[in-house]
Amino acid sequence: MNYLSSILERSFYTLPLMIFLNALFLVLASLQKIKEKRIRIFILYPAVSLAQNLLYIFLMLANGTIIKDHDTISLLDDYSIIGFTQIEFLTLYMYFYFQFQSALIKRKILMIGKVFLTTGILLSIYICFFTSPATIGKFGSYLSVTSSFLLLIPSFYYFYTLFIEPPVKNLLKEPSFWITTGIAFLHGLNIPLFFTENYFIKEFTTVWYSLYSINYIANCILFILFIISVLCNRNRADLKRVSITGVF
Repeated sequence: MNYLSSILERSFYTLPLMIFLNALFLVLASLQKIKEKRIRIFILYPAVSLAQNLLYIFLMLANGTIIKDHDTISLLDDYSIIGFTQIEFLTLYMYFYFQFQSALIKRKILMIGKVFLTTGILLSIYICFFTSPATIGKFGSYLSVTSSFLLLIPSFYYFYTLFIEPPVKNLLKEPSFWITTGIAFLHGLNIPLFFTENYFIKEFTTVWYSLYSINYIANCILFILFIISVLCNRNRADLKRVSITGVF
């Protein structure tokens, strides 16, 4: 319990706020009768995110009580992060796959997704079973950086289409705009954060725990944007409009 309290304090209590916003989004999304396949698939991501965060809270509570060895706690946390990163990537790439109508873009998204997930799963099995705990932690960081970079590609392409498409849409009423903005914002911050994680953990451990609150803040903003995407009143006729750029 003391260890958990320490984590909450060093996160400036942004961790419980993030979990609250995550849960709020799931509640609001469940109350909406969402028929769009891409949005229904996308909702799996916050559900998995909430489960991963609750697992993290459980591990912090179990530290020194149910599980006496702190190294075991760290290892289980690393395993959960590696698993979550790949599920997150799969869910968001499926969202982008259904977001675009262009067959060419769909094929590219499918190809990138298959290569990343196949490579990631094989490397995860090898590293988790045949290497040291320190290597597992480093792998989790680099996997997150790679995943974030790949998620930015379809995000930026979406924004690119907004500039070349006739301005007939009200972006404030477009769920896809808020969702993609949230994804791009979070993963744009995650790249430098997780790229420097191993350095900070080694040289400035105390600073890193406070610096990691950036991730919690970014996730809070992400879920606020997701909530806006659920609440915004979009003209349903827009869904049937064929876009010249292959985006709807």
